[in-house]
Amino acid sequence: MARRDIVTAIERVISKVQPDILICQGPSFHHDHTIVYEATIAATRPTARFCPQEIYVMENPTYVHSIGPSTDFKPDLYCRLTEEEITQKLERFKKCFPSQVRSGKANYLSVDGIRSLARYRGIEAGCEYAEALRTYIRII
Repeated sequence: MARRDIVTAIERVISKVQPDILICQGPSFHHDHTIVYEATIAATRPTARFCPQEIYVMENPTYVHSIGPSTDFKPDLYCRLTEEEITQKLERFKKCFPSQVRSGKANYLSVDGIRSLARYRGIEAGCEYAEALRTYIRII
């Protein structure tokens, strides 16, 4: 699929939804993550028909295996998660990405690993659980 077609598809959705806040996948050693990230950034360029006021890059546990400044994840925003929200996140992860779910407590793509990362980010943020994000752009 041509990159311009991916950018166009993302532009159409953004124009239709017109979100105030957009959270996107960041680049990584997964080529599909990088393609979607680059297409999203292109779709939200300053000359786009509609550009959200805030764009954040979500954390992905696989960043730990990627080298380079774009994957050196240093969060600058945390979203508090309740016990109910982390449970819902884990259920959705299992339902939407069954091929990605790993077993064991020591795997970052296991239910325990995802919960542990949320707990760690929560410690950083001063709460029980949190999601970590990096600001791409924020217009105030």
